[in-house]
Amino acid sequence: MSDNTETILRFTHDDGRLIDIDHLGILDHHSRGEFAIYDGNKQIGDFMLSWAMEFPDIKARRELPDDDELITQAKLALAGDPPILTQRAVPQVPTAAAGRVDRRCKGCGCTDSAACNTITGPCAWRVTYEDNTGLCTACSPPGHARHQK
Repeated sequence: MSDNTETILRFTHDDGRLIDIDHLGILDHHSRGEFAIYDGNKQIGDFMLSWAMEFPDIKARRELPDDDELITQAKLALAGDPPILTQRAVPQVPTAAAGRVDRRCKGCGCTDSAACNTITGPCAWRVTYEDNTGLCTACSPPGHARHQK
């Protein structure tokens, strides 16, 4: 394996390349569940587990999947399979199968599974409504107009 202290797994890809999977959460607990994929010293992809967007204290207790599952996720990410999550482009994750549907922010349109990035990290719900919508902490609270020039 490489000298990178984040490398947790090496596998041979179907095309014969030796691929390293780095767990970015080893050195930064805020990145637990996020992975970079390398061919030698060149990063060729990334992916994250569905729970990687949770708060650090929650995801710290999560177990990583076994090696076979991580290899499967890496191969899917390299193939560009749409269900793979990345920090650069987090698609809305369907949650109906889990028995709930994502709330949507009335201000900016973010959802439970695709939060806004704020200066302090992912946004949270400031207020939620019965119609499965709400207002996130990145948006102005009701009754407070944003400063206009």
